[in-house]
Amino acid sequence: MKQRKTWLGIVLVVIGLGLIIHRSGLFSIDGDQIFWGAVALVGCALLYRGWETGRGGKLFWGTLLAVFGVMQVLELSDLHTIPHHLWFAVLLIATGIALVVRFIKMPRDWHFLIPAAGFLGIGTGMFLVDAGVLSHLGFLDGIWVAGPLALVLFGAALLVKSRTV
Repeated sequence: MKQRKTWLGIVLVVIGLGLIIHRSGLFSIDGDQIFWGAVALVGCALLYRGWETGRGGKLFWGTLLAVFGVMQVLELSDLHTIPHHLWFAVLLIATGIALVVRFIKMPRDWHFLIPAAGFLGIGTGMFLVDAGVLSHLGFLDGIWVAGPLALVLFGAALLVKSRTV
């Protein structure tokens, strides 16, 4: 019950501060920015709790929520814009970062580094194709070659992990 009160308190403080800032005219802030700011804060809180308790799920989801919350706030504030056709690439990169964060806290979950490298590589490759640094066909050829190898490595890592537990 105490945990629910804590979350409710955090949400009410964030909403209240957002309304005060909006009504004071210091900054132009709207409901979407408040919502995504709250999502980022919830993500940071989950990330912190996951780090403290060693729970991988909280680390993973906290990282994703924090990244997307901050990204949305920056876009809504016109501070940084990522084209919508690259949001899937951002999702892949954020997922890779979340898996790396999980490994940093829990090195016994080393097998998550394999899909993390895949997610980071594919997401980065999508950005490089968009920037014109990498050709579309070259990128697809790389996935065609590395994809099955990544599946074999991840499967083997899971088998090794199951034998050592």
